[in-house]
Amino acid sequence: MTKRRLFTAALLVLIALFAALLLLSKHGLSVTRLTLEFSGLPRGFDGFKIVQLSDLHGSEFGQDNARLIEAVAAEEPELIALTGDFLDEGEAGRELPGAEALVRELVKLAPVYFVSGNHDWASGAEQELFEALEAAGAVCLRNDFLSLERGGDSLILAGVEDPNGPADMETPEELVSRLREAAPAAFVLLLAHRAYWAERYPELDVDLILCGHTHGGIVRLPLLGGVAGTNFSLFPEYDAGLFDTGRYKLFISRGLGNSVPLPRFPKVPRDIAIVVAETVSAAAVKEAIQKALVEVAVGDVELFDVYRGAGIPEGKKSMAYSFTLSAADHTLKDDEIQKAMQCIIETLASQLGAQLRA
Repeated sequence: MTKRRLFTAALLVLIALFAALLLLSKHGLSVTRLTLEFSGLPRGFDGFKIVQLSDLHGSEFGQDNARLIEAVAAEEPELIALTGDFLDEGEAGRELPGAEALVRELVKLAPVYFVSGNHDWASGAEQELFEALEAAGAVCLRNDFLSLERGGDSLILAGVEDPNGPADMETPEELVSRLREAAPAAFVLLLAHRAYWAERYPELDVDLILCGHTHGGIVRLPLLGGVAGTNFSLFPEYDAGLFDTGRYKLFISRGLGNSVPLPRFPKVPRDIAIVVAETVSAAAVKEAIQKALVEVAVGDVELFDVYRGAGIPEGKKSMAYSFTLSAADHTLKDDEIQKAMQCIIETLASQLGAQLRA
């Protein structure tokens, strides 16, 4: 673990705006305010105030988002973090003018930083979105980082691209490794969209992660919280709110909008880890998984880990993917799931020379 400078405990103020959700019905704008204490936060950032907005999905709060802009302005932020899914899947960018107009107002309040979400990429207008937001004055962090200055001190702000983005982009570990080469002792604030950090990257060398994606559970009930996760798992552990992994703090926003309705038949989440030659691209693996099946749909294919080292032969690498399986007209049975997985494994072996990682 990187050795850090020691600071007297300093406070960072986080304000997350979200739409109150119950069974996919939007009931209005709510605000969560948190004061987070860090021993490693530079004193110059004591009291630094961040507003996080996530998962708008083209929703509007008042004409031209007037209510949303007013709510953000009332918090007097010093930084506005937009953590993905400003567009919606299949909308082909119809929400672009509204997203650009919103950012043009937000940048009048504070610097705005954006990271992409899965629906931004699935919209078919992701490049137009990046261009529009940057033209409006936002900074799009696409697997990149920069230094923020305040009170004579600095910290690192980083942003990761959504896994639905370029297939051969840096992994989060690679981004943080590159970041640490430049700033080995800095406090790091990471912006992301997906919320799987504590499960997949528990030792990531950062201090605070802000993300969204979960909507607090696509089905959420009073007292129970998230009942169904975005991958249709029941009672997801990381549905919304603040978590402390022991390595970093993680805040998951419930988001401002809704995406797709619940399917009639549930999706089944699955993971697979394979060993392939170094020359095999992430794009090739993703395409092979997506096209391996006919009668069963494969969705949400994500690369979440790349490993080289002990146990992996020289000239090869391990790649781990998550995805979902589903059928349009029935709930998949165990034997159908096993058959689908075997078909995916055989397709990867025949097309890419892949082997299951032991």
